[in-house]
Order: sequence, then structure tokens, then C-alpha cells
Amino acid sequence: MKKNILPIFLATVLLFAWNAFSWMVLPFHGNSLQTLPEEALLPSHHSALALSEGIYHYPGPDTPNLEKKLARGPRIPFMVYIPGATTLFDPAVFLLNLCFNLATAGILLWVLQRQKDHSFFQVLVTCGAIGSIIALMSDLPLMNWYQLPLGYTLVHVADHLVGMLLCGLLLYRLCFKPQA
Repeated sequence: MKKNILPIFLATVLLFAWNAFSWMVLPFHGNSLQTLPEEALLPSHHSALALSEGIYHYPGPDTPNLEKKLARGPRIPFMVYIPGATTLFDPAVFLLNLCFNLATAGILLWVLQRQKDHSFFQVLVTCGAIGSIIALMSDLPLMNWYQLPLGYTLVHVADHLVGMLLCGLLLYRLCFKPQA
């Protein structure tokens, strides 16, 4: 167990760094998101609507004449509404994401250690397969059900695949590479 602590820690940092780089340096995430115009967020509308925190759809599933409204448009698949102030780069958000990355790295190493073949190729194939499973279970169904744009979805799929492959390279080097 002790020999796994450093590789898991480094894989956690690598995943965190990859996600930060992907979101803050590469243009793909920013290019796949649109900014809602200020006019849509007039304070007078908020107080009149009395929305509570949550995820909203328009038209919602309980809307009368739903099919007609969908055919007429527009459709907003989902929007998260948080009524109060939020903090940009909230340390608690970063800490929680580090915990997610720690769990991901630990589970990934656990899966890799249970394989009989620890060759470079097999480690990368396994990591690529896990990244693909993530996409098939999360991003692609969201694209399907909520009609998210393909470009937006593919950026997230690429993030999962690249993150898993980078972790695979690191974990292979630290845990499985034959010593000369």
C-alpha cells in the first residue's frame, strides 16, 4: 500500500493539472460555451419569477402542450440557477475536485494492478477503455438526451481520454515499467 501513495498522489496532481490546462489554456472549452446576454438576467425578472436554486429546462417536462412548444422553439436543455453570490475560484471547489481526482487515480491504479498484463500497450488500452466508458456513460448520453452540441461534447470526451491516458503513462512509468 505504501508504494502506491506516491503514484496515486502524482496521478491526482496530473489529472488536476490536465483539467486546469484544458479549461484555462486551451481554447476548446471556452469556444464551446456561449454567454447568456445580460438582458436575459435583469434583476426585475428574477424577483418576479422567484426561482429557487436548481436545474431548469425550457420547456419543462410538465409544460402543457410540450410537443408544440418544442416544435416552435427555443429549447433550453438545462440551466443551473444559483440565486446568491458565488466565488470565482472558490478553494472548496478546488479541494473537492482534488478529492475526485484522488479517487479516480486510486481506482485507476487498483484496476491496473488487477490485470495480468502490465505492458505499456495494455496499460494504455485499459486507460483508454476507461476514458471511453466515462464518455459512453456520461457525455454521450447527455448529448443525446439534452441535445447538447457535438463540439461541446467532444471536448469533454477528449478531456476524459487524455486525462486517463496521461495517468496511464505516469502509472506505467512509476508502477509497471520493468527496471533495467
